[in-house]
This record gives sequence, C-alpha cells and structure tokens, in this order.
Amino acid sequence: MLRTCAALAAAVLISGTAGAKELKPKFGNIDGVYYSDVASNRDACRQAIKNKIALCRQNTNFESNTKNRKYKGCLPIFRRQAQSCVVHFRHQMGKCNLSGAARITDFTGFGCEATRTVVEEDGGPDISPLDRRMTARTRVNLRAGPGTNHRVVGSLAAGQAVQATGRAGDWLRISLQGRTAFVHGQFMVGVAGQDRTPARGGTAETDRLRKAIAVAERKLDAARSRYRAAERAHDNAMQAYAAAASRIACDNLRGRPHIADVANSCQRSCSGIRADLCWKRAKNLARAHSSALRSRRKDRNKAGSDVGSARIDLHQLRMQLKRASGR
Repeated sequence: MLRTCAALAAAVLISGTAGAKELKPKFGNIDGVYYSDVASNRDACRQAIKNKIALCRQNTNFESNTKNRKYKGCLPIFRRQAQSCVVHFRHQMGKCNLSGAARITDFTGFGCEATRTVVEEDGGPDISPLDRRMTARTRVNLRAGPGTNHRVVGSLAAGQAVQATGRAGDWLRISLQGRTAFVHGQFMVGVAGQDRTPARGGTAETDRLRKAIAVAERKLDAARSRYRAAERAHDNAMQAYAAAASRIACDNLRGRPHIADVANSCQRSCSGIRADLCWKRAKNLARAHSSALRSRRKDRNKAGSDVGSARIDLHQLRMQLKRASGR
C-alpha cells in the first residue's frame, strides 16, 4: 500500500512539473477599450491609449521584490514585451480619428516561462571577465548582486579606487578589501593609462560587433515590415467583421417603419434572398470573420513583440560596441 501511494505521489509530482510555469508581470496583459461611437469620444480615446502606454512601461516586473529575486530571469523578458506593448498601442492611436464603432485591441503578449529562464535563487548572474582599475564618480552604494533588488553591503566614497573584476550587463563586479560586491557602471570611471579593452579582443571584437549590428538592423527592418503587414491584415479583418456584424443587426431591424431606410438597405444587401436565409448567411459570415480577426490579432501581437525584441537586441549590441571601443 505504501509503495502504491509513493508511486502515485511521484506521478503527481512529475506531471505537475512537466508543464512550463507561465508567469505574468504585475499588471498582467493590458486590456483594450471599445467605443460604440469614437467620433464623440476622441479625447477620451486618446487619453485612454496614453494610459495604456503608461501601464505598458510600468509592467516590467512582478508585484513583489521576492518574486523579482526568485524569477529575475523574467525581468529582461518583461522589459522587451513592455516595449512591444508600447508599439502596439501607439499604432492603435489612429483609430481615435475614425467614425462609428472602434475597438482599441488588447495586448496579450506578456508572459514568461519559468523553465526557459534562469529564475531560481541558485542561478548566478552571467558575468564576463574584466581587469581594470576604476574610481567612483560620486558616493555610491555597493550591492550583493548586479541589480537594485539586491541588498546594500557597503558604499564607495567619491574618488575611491577599486579593482573591477567582472561585468554583468550594466553592473561591475569589484574587489574591495578582500570582498566582492557590485556597483552600477554609470557611477564608475576607468583610471587613465590602462588598456581600455583587455578582455574584449581589441579590433577583432569590434569588427564582430559591427557585423552583428548590421545583421540586427536588417532583422529590425524585417520585423517592422512584418508588423506593418500584420497590422494591415488585422485592420482588414476588423472591417470585414464589423461589416458582417452590422448586416446581422441591420437584418433584425426589418418591419420597423421608423427606420425603414436602414431596413431597406439591409434587404438590398441580401439581393432578394429570403429573410431567414439572409440572417443565417450573415451570422455564419460574422462567425468566420470573428475567428479570422482573432488569428490576425495574435499575428499582429507576435509581430509587435518581435519588433521590440529586435530593437532591444540592436541597442544591446550598440552598447557593447561602445564599451569595446572604449568610448
């Protein structure tokens, strides 16, 4: 009996860990807005989109510092997705100039799979080697790890010299009185007379980075083209769905003489087909367009996420080139 229970418990544990755990930032996905008559709500529409963009920019971490530390590998992913979210809602701004019904679509591209990132507490930061004497520009805190979510373990006085032994993104690992700590690179400056890029391979490294930047720029252009195409396809799908839905609503207005013009217009659109067949045809058409619209929306959101990722990759390469060139 005990063996059976143990086997069942093991099976439950294995099945529970097999699936990837999806994590969301503090605001989750950003919902859109629907206006039945956007022409009379233009200012409200523009302000709503500005508020959505502000939420996108703030949606780059979890609701607690504990989760930020535990799942720190998700934070750069959220930052890339936040940029894609901003791009998405900026493209929606043009809908505020339309007339009639308009839907500011949701952004559903936020998410991080825990199994695909270094997110556990024992996952160490990726540190590249460095050997450089540096001084503090001003008084600055030292932290236990490369990020403001790590505890403060000391400080440097303005002008104090230390040895930088590694780099983790924008943070420097330093050695001070036999201890290791981290400080943000913007508060440090190299001591004159040193080789500025001893661990980066000199000219070979800068050439490699320039080639990588050229490739990243082409990828960004291609991603922007895909996004524009996806946006056009999404808008076309939305217009087709709106036309099909309005035909259903219009067909239901038959026999109401106070809006006879609308009813007659609907009858003309059916070209003499029986009323019940006309309504069924319109309903099926609207259902098909609704499915197509959902598919186009996913394509558009993915393309927007690709644009944000390509932009961040290009920025990171340019910063690496700047550091490698000693500028």
